[in-house]
Amino acid sequence: MSTDITQDRRARATDEPPAAGSMPTWLATSERVLFPRAAAERPAITPGRALVMACVVALGLLLSLLRHGIGAWTTIWAEDGEVFLTDALATGLPEALLDPYAGYLHVIPRVVAEVVSWFPVALADTLLAGSGAALAVLAALVTYRASEGHIRSPGLRLLLAVTVLLVPTAGAETPNSIAYSQWYLAAAGFWVVLWRPRTTTSGVAAGSFLGAVALSAPILVLASPVVAMRGAHAWRHRSAPGAALVTGAAIGIAVQMIAVLLLPEAAVETAHEGSLKHAWLIRVTGPLLPGPDLTAELWLQEGTGAFAWLTLCAIPLMVAPFVRADARVRTVGFAALGLAVVVLVVSELSRNAIGALTWPGSATSDVASRYTVVPVVLVVSAVLVRADLAIRRSQPARASLVLVATSTAVALSLGAGYDVGGDDRLGRGWDDRLASARLACGPDVRSVSVPIAPTSEWTVEVPCERLRG
Repeated sequence: MSTDITQDRRARATDEPPAAGSMPTWLATSERVLFPRAAAERPAITPGRALVMACVVALGLLLSLLRHGIGAWTTIWAEDGEVFLTDALATGLPEALLDPYAGYLHVIPRVVAEVVSWFPVALADTLLAGSGAALAVLAALVTYRASEGHIRSPGLRLLLAVTVLLVPTAGAETPNSIAYSQWYLAAAGFWVVLWRPRTTTSGVAAGSFLGAVALSAPILVLASPVVAMRGAHAWRHRSAPGAALVTGAAIGIAVQMIAVLLLPEAAVETAHEGSLKHAWLIRVTGPLLPGPDLTAELWLQEGTGAFAWLTLCAIPLMVAPFVRADARVRTVGFAALGLAVVVLVVSELSRNAIGALTWPGSATSDVASRYTVVPVVLVVSAVLVRADLAIRRSQPARASLVLVATSTAVALSLGAGYDVGGDDRLGRGWDDRLASARLACGPDVRSVSVPIAPTSEWTVEVPCERLRG
């Protein structure tokens, strides 16, 4: 008898469905389509698996940090220094935790900057870059785990995780930055909303992740309808894992939205004339095919004419593969593609960056590249969900061919956007700039402004006592 009770409690905790016929049709359909279970239980963590995971994390950190040469960890980039490190050195937590920037909260970057401020200021460049890379690796690992219900193939999930880490359109401004890590984390967050964790511990972890991401990336509010639907399922199943996931996400989204509505709006980026359809083609779908550099050259040489034809070709190419798919794949695929467009539009309009994304004048693909991270991941997600269905429907030989073809296409796209060359905008290293700053710290000087990348307009305000120490 006690064994039966234990098994019943375990079934409830792991989100077992209620008895047949007791669930409304719309709820059962949405559960089957949006929140499928993973096909199999995950294997236990052994020392060997832990070692492999450690190697994967180390490789991910190395790939991220080397993306634009060794300058990544010898300089400090933009808001990482001027906003978050400066505030951490000046006031620290908890005062800075709820201090808005650009009109919303940045909890994760502020916590990271606070920890970095505990160490010698000379290490700030390496610690900030390493933290930015670690957050991107975390997003990739979470995506691999959370997508298991929709993408059964481990190989395809690995491709998706690598895409999150090495988004080909990320440019030089986005990788290894704690300020812009929100875009990697938000891309993972959209997958976590669809995940069905098996245990309460996993549910709490998922909810904590979503809450922290929502408090740093307001774009996650676009997932609110799915979070609400997820909450309905958790309530219907009396699911502790689902309830924990929804609670964390709801709290994060609610607090962020209250902050956005109550806090004063910050100045947006410089406006340029531009076109949303051109921004989509040259910064999302275009770079996934020939790569960002070739796409930029085509845009600058051929202008709108060439991309008008690409527009006509891109729509059927994205839609056609899902026509003959099953309901789950068709729904998730179209939802991912639609959400990718919405994310790009909302990001561009909220920051008035449409023209920047269409490279006016002498601008490059690095300008506003952070806004393309989530759309690109969502487009690749749709492709991989469809490829996974093709693999499961095919005989082993054909399934292997689909896996190889998909892997090759994604790898070529990622390779085209991976640049190990240096960036001229990085300028002098952090150590050299600190040496100059120490000379400026006279007896009556309390702090100095230390220039950082990408231009001398960005600075870190460093107390002289930290420089003398």
